[in-house]
Amino acid sequence: MPVMPKRLFNIVALISLLILAVLLCGYFSEFGPVIRYSALGGVHPHSVAVEPGVQAGRVAIYVLDFSGSPVRGYPAGLSFQGWHGGLRLPELHRCFWEFDCHTLGARNGSLFLFAFPLWCAIAPFLVAPLLWLRRRRRPSDDRGFAVVVTPA
Repeated sequence: MPVMPKRLFNIVALISLLILAVLLCGYFSEFGPVIRYSALGGVHPHSVAVEPGVQAGRVAIYVLDFSGSPVRGYPAGLSFQGWHGGLRLPELHRCFWEFDCHTLGARNGSLFLFAFPLWCAIAPFLVAPLLWLRRRRRPSDDRGFAVVVTPA
């Protein structure tokens, strides 16, 4: 089995812990980025927005694809924006076992939702920190109790 260099493994474990901290905040708040591409020139203006985020105990990815008149305030080309929906208690049915993958109604386009419980995203990022903890535990040489042999 190939062994990862210790320094690189520590960096991977630290990055995993940072991602875990951000994901765990998703149980009590809503936030994420918005990635938007708008082609406003030409005969058929078109815009696509992807909004991945955490909300109420789940990871939700909304994809909005619309054509027609552009929305005011959207710049042409690629743009990034963050959003925060505030604090919110987790919804238990979403936290444990609610998966969504369907379209939603939207004016002048289509809105697609892909969502899954937050623990599905958390589980892979637990691997590196747990291996790091396992590696930190060094087996001690002192096992059991000392046996003293006395001459007869």
